[in-house]
Amino acid sequence: MSLIKQLGHQAKEASFDLLSLSTLEKNNFLLQLADDLLSNSDVIMQENEKDMAQAKNHDISKIMLDRLLLTKEGIRAIVEGVKKVADLEDPIGQVIKGYTD
Repeated sequence: MSLIKQLGHQAKEASFDLLSLSTLEKNNFLLQLADDLLSNSDVIMQENEKDMAQAKNHDISKIMLDRLLLTKEGIRAIVEGVKKVADLEDPIGQVIKGYTD
């Protein structure tokens, strides 16, 4: 099984576990993730440099390279996005639209 397929399978399995978490637990996870992203931003950017070098060796287009590049500002934007998700109302269990016969 390829790494991408394996990661996809693991993500799908984890999604079922998330259904059993309370809203508070999910939000705490997201806020911890945001903190961890910030505190590990130097390591993340170092690893991103390795990814960028490998991508350049495989003739990846400049447009894709620009999308792959992680900067401090980019990581901060990701962190803010994660925090915004934590601020959203939890949709689990809500009926958005329903029909009756």
